[in-house]
Amino acid sequence: MPAEEVLNQLHDIQLPPPMSWWPLPYGWYLLLLLIVIVVMMGLWWVKRRQRLSAGKRYAVEQLIMIQHAYAERRRSPIETCQDISILLRRVALAYGERTDVANLTGDDWIAFLANAHAGWRQEPHRSLVQYGPYAKSLESLPESFFTQTKNWIDAYV
Repeated sequence: MPAEEVLNQLHDIQLPPPMSWWPLPYGWYLLLLLIVIVVMMGLWWVKRRQRLSAGKRYAVEQLIMIQHAYAERRRSPIETCQDISILLRRVALAYGERTDVANLTGDDWIAFLANAHAGWRQEPHRSLVQYGPYAKSLESLPESFFTQTKNWIDAYV
């Protein structure tokens, strides 16, 4: 047979049909499962974080309200010390062990506050928290008292 006849008898290469996307290989299912798990854990973490920070946001809002009431002269310095003392105690009870916090008074209460933020060991903050709510008269409160309270809330919560 001549070479031309042999070449004419050849056919084109037959390609296999293209690969189908379905069913997916097992590795893709594992990857999808991993992505779903990571997304679910991320959503759980965000929700948990929001729930835990809700109390902190509320405490800071209360502190701002106390500060505005004092600045607008609606509350006296003694009443403001009482309000801040109550706020500190509520935050400590909400985020700490009730048995450790509930019976603290005087120097033990100041030591507890100072464990979260050392500024409570310094005057005048120490005496304002310890004796301010029970004082017969107070002239005024330093602005740093409110800042110190917010710093403690931030550090403790």
